[in-house]
Amino acid sequence: MTRRRGSCRGFERPFLVALFVALPSCAFLLDFDELKEGGAAGGASGTGGVAESGAGGALDAEGGGPDSDAGEAGGLGHGGSDAGAAGSAGAAGSACALDCDDSDPCTEDRCVLTDDGPECERTPLAGLVPDGLDATLEAGRIPQVTVAAGPDAFYLSAFDVAADDGPEVTFYRVGTQGDAVEAVRRITEITDTTLAGDPVSAAALVVDTAQGLRIHAYLGLLREVGSKARPWRFVFDGSFDVVARAPIGDSFLVSPLGEHRPDAAKVGGAIWGAWVREDGTIGLHSGGREAPDFTLGSTDTPAAVLSLISGLDVALGTPEVPAVLYASHGNGVFAWTEAGGATALTECSPDPGLYSRTFAVRTSVDGAWLGGWTKLTSASLASELRAIACTNTQAGCLALGESCEAGSSLPFVRNPAFAEVDLPGDAAGIRYHVWVLPWLDAGGMARLGAQLMRVDFGEAPGTSEVVFTPIPEPNGGAAGDDSEWLPLVLSEMQTSSEIDFRGPDLAATAIVAPDKALIAWVEPGNPEATADALRVRRFHMCLPE
Repeated sequence: MTRRRGSCRGFERPFLVALFVALPSCAFLLDFDELKEGGAAGGASGTGGVAESGAGGALDAEGGGPDSDAGEAGGLGHGGSDAGAAGSAGAAGSACALDCDDSDPCTEDRCVLTDDGPECERTPLAGLVPDGLDATLEAGRIPQVTVAAGPDAFYLSAFDVAADDGPEVTFYRVGTQGDAVEAVRRITEITDTTLAGDPVSAAALVVDTAQGLRIHAYLGLLREVGSKARPWRFVFDGSFDVVARAPIGDSFLVSPLGEHRPDAAKVGGAIWGAWVREDGTIGLHSGGREAPDFTLGSTDTPAAVLSLISGLDVALGTPEVPAVLYASHGNGVFAWTEAGGATALTECSPDPGLYSRTFAVRTSVDGAWLGGWTKLTSASLASELRAIACTNTQAGCLALGESCEAGSSLPFVRNPAFAEVDLPGDAAGIRYHVWVLPWLDAGGMARLGAQLMRVDFGEAPGTSEVVFTPIPEPNGGAAGDDSEWLPLVLSEMQTSSEIDFRGPDLAATAIVAPDKALIAWVEPGNPEATADALRVRRFHMCLPE
């Protein structure tokens, strides 16, 4: 496969094309030498039918609504779908009656007539190929949705602030096969409102298989108006029966717009949860204690949104320790380790603003992450990407590749989501990412697109150039005009200031190895945007040979 390396001359093409075409050539070097020395810190839609049978029942996916044509067209251009094969077989007529389906989702199969009679023709597909699950779940108002991957299924949580019976968090299970989205539990079924209270966030989810299947969930609960919300940790088994539950702190920030959600991840062999406290500091928790293990942050730069990342603890060798990436309204973005304190990250848009999300995805290097944030100012909306490396020393964290002309600043992109997988048999340093990007365009359209990405961190991860390769590559990897190339468009709709520019947004994604990806997002459920719909789609990850 030919590897693209365009120029770093900036955004001469549309910004979204620049993300996937300019970014691969404007690589960064991950160099931990300065950090390991412990020196100074580095500076700066659709309404397709689904019928719910109640908690524990199934939601059958039956299609996607008005955006389906855009989604399937994007799927065909980006990697293909069953429509092409069916069309070719039908055009050939009854004389071409071979059953050419080879059960390989990564080939487009068709029967064709030749001089020697009917034959099967197979065209390899590459990228994210829809595998048939496309569900639309009606809701009230969903400000947050989360997704985690297990060994053979995906787990979702959706926070609905306007559910029929009050605020609700619903947990769903989606297998890697079939077309059912199963509602397995509601948080109000397992919390005594006089003891724990109503939810004030979605649940940050982590799946652990060290001692049987366990789903860890961190979320905020508010017992009664006027009291403080508290962070809670739940542990479920594979049937979503409660194995353990307890409060893990005395304070949890309740955001007026619902932007604050906790985060959770497996770091250094342990499950960690992180959340913003009412005073803007950050609590971190692991294990069975009913209090934070420690806190980070400062009341001088109170956190609004956060992502849980990690750093290397040099004193312990290579083990990872938890760290946080967080944004503070009007104050900026910071990466923070317990020993290193805060590192202020340089922003391409320095004007003060409000942050709706931070995000982070692992690289092949322990302690190094691809992270970023979405910020709204009086003059702009943009998301920014950074490579962030952290150690638990006085050096703290370092942001790498802070070039605002290399695809790291994405105007009009909001609240993206990322997932990654390390596949057996690949060379050291190879990871595959799924990137999901909601964006607005100048024509008043709100869109949500997805891209499968091969990321090569080099034979010596940590010191090698990093190369991002979209799958499939524009023009098959050959030189040519790629100005019209776009990622797979999953949803699009007209938007305006009258509905606060709402559209497909608030994405979450996860990957079940080796080849299944799930993408969930929220979009208006009607033209007036008076209710929401939760969209859930599953894809086969088809890699080029």
